[in-house]
Amino acid sequence: MKKTVSLSKLVNKLDAELVDSLKESLIESEIDFDNCEVLRKSFEIDIEEKAQLDVGSRTAIKYVSTRTVDQTGDIILPKGVDLKLFKKTGMPVFYNHDYSKPQIGRAEEIKSDEWGVKAKVRYADTGEGTLADVLWKLTSQDMNKQSSVGIIPTEVIRKGDGNFDDAVKVLTKEYPELKKTKGSLNRIIAKCILFEFSDVSLACNTDTEVLAVSKAFQEAGADEKLLKQLGFHVEEVEEEDVIDEEATQKAAEEGCDTVVIKKKITLVKKPSIVKLVALPPAKIDKNEIKEAISAGIRKRLGRIV
Repeated sequence: MKKTVSLSKLVNKLDAELVDSLKESLIESEIDFDNCEVLRKSFEIDIEEKAQLDVGSRTAIKYVSTRTVDQTGDIILPKGVDLKLFKKTGMPVFYNHDYSKPQIGRAEEIKSDEWGVKAKVRYADTGEGTLADVLWKLTSQDMNKQSSVGIIPTEVIRKGDGNFDDAVKVLTKEYPELKKTKGSLNRIIAKCILFEFSDVSLACNTDTEVLAVSKAFQEAGADEKLLKQLGFHVEEVEEEDVIDEEATQKAAEEGCDTVVIKKKITLVKKPSIVKLVALPPAKIDKNEIKEAISAGIRKRLGRIV
């Protein structure tokens, strides 16, 4: 899954109403639609408590974006995420940003808080073994914990900009956990437009972990056809007969004129990998924040921190 995609390349895959709404939003932000890029930011999140799951209604409440520094050095400020377009288009939820497949559900509620963007997701009841059903079962077992947002940045503060250092100081006061990761911070996405988010399944794991994820999908009811559609092609192997030299040598030492043949199995196609970022804990002292942020810096950041 690409992290940055030209918006013009997605037009044919998106609903016409969504494209028109995107154009309107970008005009308001004075951004050129044809030269616009979409960022996909992935996060591994924890469903806060088991009580956040409503099994009867197939809903789960989880963060789909957080204020952590990701692997590309970006941080998304939660209060700067514009949700109007997402709400206007029905709040669809996809899997792996694949718009060629039916949505797996929709967000019934979505809002930004001091930690990130939180959504209440209802998974579609499409029948046993379907993608939406499998993802819901994994979610209810506390296993489907990774989300990725599709955003269009409209206001960015980059390393090297005159106000970048001041902005980092302000954010470090407000976000205590940033003290450990600010060295890798390259860009502050102060404002952006959210137009979709997706469940995603794989982090940068070893092949063993990939097999474990595939097994989890199988146990949740996914059949072989669905596994292939999702990219879990771990069952695709090549077999060939080769001489087992060790066994043949042992047989010769025992006086047997025998050539021992064994099967060699080779994995042909590995699953695609999606990079994700872990969610750290956060403790916030709002009184300390208010005292620490000066009026001048608040103005430069657009009064969203």
